[in-house]
Amino acid sequence: MSGRAGEIITDIVEDGLVFNMDAANRASYPKTGDIWFDTIGTNQASFNGPQFDTLYNKDSIYFDGADDYLITGNAGISDLTQCTMECWVRINSFSGYTGIFTLFSAGPYKGYGFNSNISNTIKFIVGYNNDGSLKYITSDNSFTAYTWYHLVGVVDSTEAYFYINGVRQTDNATYTTPSVPGNIPITFGRFYYHNNSYYGFNGRIASARIYNRVLSTSEVLHNFNALRGRFEVWD
Repeated sequence: MSGRAGEIITDIVEDGLVFNMDAANRASYPKTGDIWFDTIGTNQASFNGPQFDTLYNKDSIYFDGADDYLITGNAGISDLTQCTMECWVRINSFSGYTGIFTLFSAGPYKGYGFNSNISNTIKFIVGYNNDGSLKYITSDNSFTAYTWYHLVGVVDSTEAYFYINGVRQTDNATYTTPSVPGNIPITFGRFYYHNNSYYGFNGRIASARIYNRVLSTSEVLHNFNALRGRFEVWD
């Protein structure tokens, strides 16, 4: 599938982009099969239950909240002491600590990702150190089910913060220098928790990206504006 590399169909920021999946890009998902392709690198996420979906003409991957998930092999994205993660997501229900999009090792916790929880909020999670320490950056407001949102988590060398629909949230987190081990996968639809349980995501993910640098506020807003029309997010 080497011919897929570099294929981007939207006007997003490309500088530093190391991972790109988009359900509306036929180079990323051809509307059939059980593989979601990364159009920047060689990552492939294998389907374990999710279904391609075109609800209201918005191409996405649907997760049933029970046992659906997508996972890559070793993502080959390591030593990211600075990064930006982003995705477009539509949540059907909030329960437990459900994983949405993560680049994370289970033990000790190291890496980054998004999860939702029973308080109808979304958190950007940073795992750091070698003792499994976690930092949670929480959205300012509760989320509305069945609504599309653009999520962006940013990690620099000592601080992490969170944008929703182009707006930086007030919460942040400081820590000692984080990093991502080199032998972990990218996972969609579940979060591995300390009691060996997987919390499943109920909703849709349309696109996901990782940058190996910090996107500026203007760049985050640019990416939001580039796709908000597709998801009819006007507020």
